[in-house]
Amino acid sequence: MQNKILRQVNIADSGITFLFATMLNLIAQAVMGMVLLSVAGDNQSAFDTAQVVSMLVIPTFVSFVILTNYKSGISAGNFLAKWQTVVLAIVLGVVSIFGFAVFSGGFDTLLRALGYDSSSYITLNPLTTILFLLATAVFAPVVEEVVFRGFILGGLKSKFNSFLAVVLSAIAFSLMHFSPAQTAYQFCLGVALGFLAVNSNSVLPCIIAHSASNLTAFVVSAFGLNLSAVAVSSPWAIVIFSLLGIVEIVGLVFLFKTVKKIEGEKVVVAYKDETAQTKNTMATATISFTFATLVCVLMWAISFFS
Repeated sequence: MQNKILRQVNIADSGITFLFATMLNLIAQAVMGMVLLSVAGDNQSAFDTAQVVSMLVIPTFVSFVILTNYKSGISAGNFLAKWQTVVLAIVLGVVSIFGFAVFSGGFDTLLRALGYDSSSYITLNPLTTILFLLATAVFAPVVEEVVFRGFILGGLKSKFNSFLAVVLSAIAFSLMHFSPAQTAYQFCLGVALGFLAVNSNSVLPCIIAHSASNLTAFVVSAFGLNLSAVAVSSPWAIVIFSLLGIVEIVGLVFLFKTVKKIEGEKVVVAYKDETAQTKNTMATATISFTFATLVCVLMWAISFFS
């Protein structure tokens, strides 16, 4: 059987992927919201269980975008990495929870000042704990990284420089969660994972770092700690966590340089010859990104005011 020849993702593919992922996320959340209300009702335990199950369903919906792109002959990039890069990715995922706490804490304080209550709790039993970890440490990292650091960042890089492409993909990543409380942290994490993808030339380290970050957040919350609140709880805490954030940023710069040196230049996927990106390509990308962003902002606002 002849191997499938893939082509590099372009800016139009990136915009369409963001739009499809956003709309599927919206549909999945709407459907699961109705299911939650009809199945759980006033039963808090049943509601928590159904909510955890929905965390598995939503990435499954969005994974349809990945399958569609692959069937269309579009590559999400490379999925190989050396073991040293994998170790550094785990380090990045773990320390990001602590290093970015002051940014998320400051944003959370702003939201509270504006009247938004970011607190939310899910009571977990042994079964829902397993499902929760499966959703947050496996499903979400794989699907989100292939979509955002694979297709979306890859397409943005075909038109813009790496820095701008990373920032734009991080904004998209942050907004598509539809969650005001997660905005600052998801943006910071999106930027870190974006530069990890650029310097490793691979999506795999991003999946591992994302998973490590979510697992670390779970462990921290299991001990009853809210790092975002702790980071801004006192002037000393702000100073300490701000210094930690600065140290992490400096450390990440060296980490990315190390990853780039470890991985070097590599091409592991055969691509079709690309033609110059036309005006139609840019128009498609502009419309897709604009519409998807408006939907995300609308859902963000609904979540804020509800």
